[in-house]
Amino acid sequence: MKKYILLVSIILFSACSSTQKQNEVVIYTSVDQHYSEPILAAFEKETGIHVRIAFDVEASKTTGLVNRLIAEQKHPKADIFWNSEFVQTVRLASRGILAKYKAPTTDQMLWSDPENRWSAFGGRLRVLISNSEKISDSSLPHSLDDFLDPKYPADKIGIALPLFGTTATHAATLWAQMGESNASKFFQNLKERGLSFVNGNSVVRDSVVNGQLWFGLTDSDDACAAAAKGKSINITFLDQNPEDIGTLVIPNTVALIAGGPNPENGRKLIEYLLSHKTKERLVELGWFHVDNGRITTATACPLPSTIHMQNISPDKIVESLEPSQNYLRKLLLR
Repeated sequence: MKKYILLVSIILFSACSSTQKQNEVVIYTSVDQHYSEPILAAFEKETGIHVRIAFDVEASKTTGLVNRLIAEQKHPKADIFWNSEFVQTVRLASRGILAKYKAPTTDQMLWSDPENRWSAFGGRLRVLISNSEKISDSSLPHSLDDFLDPKYPADKIGIALPLFGTTATHAATLWAQMGESNASKFFQNLKERGLSFVNGNSVVRDSVVNGQLWFGLTDSDDACAAAAKGKSINITFLDQNPEDIGTLVIPNTVALIAGGPNPENGRKLIEYLLSHKTKERLVELGWFHVDNGRITTATACPLPSTIHMQNISPDKIVESLEPSQNYLRKLLLR
């Protein structure tokens, strides 16, 4: 009798576990929790599909989840990867970790993979943030090359150490666009000038806000967060003439994991993330500031209304990541 009860219990537990697994989706995301969690909670409420979330809490962003996906490749635990940038997503695709899936809205994206392994949507921008009490609009630089102009004191200019996150992506983009010789010389000259290389985009923002720096490079979400608090800042897009290199757009990317436990629910969540409704909500939350080349913000963030974007393929940027990182580590960490 006891054996019979135990057997029934095991069967019932297995059935419940199977049902629960069929009604869930597992997502790894490097998007900050206060932006991504409301979106995922809304999906769960609307669909009844339970969302299990793993956030990236590494200081270097994204890297922790990417390494986890690589380690789990033979036995995937995640269904989708929602990334706050694109370089690591492209690298995962090259390793065979991402499944082919073309969502209905893919054709409306900023970028998409020719093999349908990931989609890019919405995004942030690399911007110049300046302290309006320290430097006037008319005196602001218009190009990255102006960072080398001696009229700007070097110790009043800040850039995040270009070895992690979006600043590493920005450096790789310059390598791809300017060529290795010109890009390496540019960073060499920045170091020789004595520019402040600090630990992260938020440090650049805070140093500009408190007046320690006059201006610096950061991401639009960091700059807009300062503006939302009423800080005396300006936000500028650099290199905006037609012949200039333009401003780097950093789209989010989303991808289905090959062999994930809940592929159908994963597809549903991807379609939800790529929907117009979700993109509008991410604009409202202050995470997205550009969509298909159009500046969009629901806040009082003083972004310029038009943009000349950098025109370079994500594959070329990824190809330039390793050589740029190798050079910059030797230059900045020695």
